[in-house]
Amino acid sequence: MQMKDTVFDRFQTLLGERSAEAARRSAAKLAPAAPEPEGRAEEAAERPLSSQDWDALIDQVQSTAEHIRDAAQRLHAREARFEALLARAEEEMCACAERLREVEDRARGAEIRAERATAEAHAQAQAAEARSRTLETVLDRMRQLVLSGCDAAAEVEPPARPVMSLRRVA
Repeated sequence: MQMKDTVFDRFQTLLGERSAEAARRSAAKLAPAAPEPEGRAEEAAERPLSSQDWDALIDQVQSTAEHIRDAAQRLHAREARFEALLARAEEEMCACAERLREVEDRARGAEIRAERATAEAHAQAQAAEARSRTLETVLDRMRQLVLSGCDAAAEVEPPARPVMSLRRVA
């Protein structure tokens, strides 16, 4: 009987500030009992619970507690799976972030190399253009010299007699 009193005390505590009478009525509602006729409903609420009612109430509370424990275990298992999935997702996110940094670094390196190659090609193009201008200047000067040499040669009269050829000297 002491265990029943302990269970009843726990039940009363769970119900909070309700009076003992309200707790008994609630316990009577929870206990599986045959429906009382309308006239006896007030009598049933006022009479103390029988040992069968207490046993049924205890069984119901224990069953509810087992259901709650099972639900809590399932919840903890789900929480553990969720935490594992979250940890795996965080690891994958970190790996993706690392790969992204590597790709960005390679892209930055390629961009720098492209800028250097562009600058070098531009410098080579400018040097080639300068050489081309220099060659054009040299060619113009040579043309002028050739033309002036031709003009000078035209002004000189050829000798009347041929000058000794090199064949005769040899």
